[in-house]
Amino acid sequence: DSASGFKLLRFVKIGKAARVLAFLKVIRVAKLAKVVTNLLQGSEFADHFRAVFRILVIFCATLWANHILSCTWYVVGKSAPSDTGSRWVDSPAANFEHEHLFLDASEVYQYTTALHWAIAQSTLGAMEISARNTAERLYTILCLMLGLVCGSTLISQLSATLVEFQMIAQEKNNQLRALRRYLQENNVSTNTSSMVQRQAQERWGQQERLTKADIPVLRLLSRDLHQALHAEICVPHLIRHPFLRILWMLDTQWFTKFCARAVEISFRRNDDDIFVPGGEAVAAYFVADGSVSYTQEPQTSPVVG
Repeated sequence: DSASGFKLLRFVKIGKAARVLAFLKVIRVAKLAKVVTNLLQGSEFADHFRAVFRILVIFCATLWANHILSCTWYVVGKSAPSDTGSRWVDSPAANFEHEHLFLDASEVYQYTTALHWAIAQSTLGAMEISARNTAERLYTILCLMLGLVCGSTLISQLSATLVEFQMIAQEKNNQLRALRRYLQENNVSTNTSSMVQRQAQERWGQQERLTKADIPVLRLLSRDLHQALHAEICVPHLIRHPFLRILWMLDTQWFTKFCARAVEISFRRNDDDIFVPGGEAVAAYFVADGSVSYTQEPQTSPVVG
């Protein structure tokens, strides 16, 4: 009894350590996936690249989860208390070599066998290795239940991603086909037509920045909170100007109302014109992110001496 109690205590400690390590791995993997997702959202990757990335994330997450299950299965088989005196690790390494035990095989074979067992449980497949005591049987049942839920979720996620990818590709083709037809019906020159189609294709995969109009829930905020939110976004960019910085330091409350009534946020794409020669000057612009190229041509905007 004392020896059995010692084994049980050792298994509990190993189980706690495994859960801690698994939790740390979950945090690292989740952070990595979040960083990569943010990079893709802020980049100019086409929609099909994002769809492929999502599929790769699903497969990598599935493989990682099966890795955790396989390592736990090995720990259960080697360290968990056995009420039958037998463990799955005591089984032969292959059906045709009964004298060659599993524990005598190489570490690569042990890991791949445990991983094969974990994948078989998550996909409800068959495996020659089976539970030989109560602890292993309970863990097998748990993995089967997880496989039933996670397997259906995996299939639904893959199906949704593929359908979304097909719909995006079809919509893009329809829009570009309509654009080519419009250019042909209006007898647009070849040079202008190629530039229009090239820019349309380049900008199709770019993800636009969100504005207040894209967030309907902001309408539920009170007037004061809405002004404070808008001011917090605008103030760091406006106070770079010395005069506006003085106004902000003199009266923060007034400056908050000034931002709400007189400051708007707009996002421009590459090669967009902010203002053109001959246009009426109705606003001042502050560059919050990116860069602006200012060009003054003598033909359109001569300098009067």
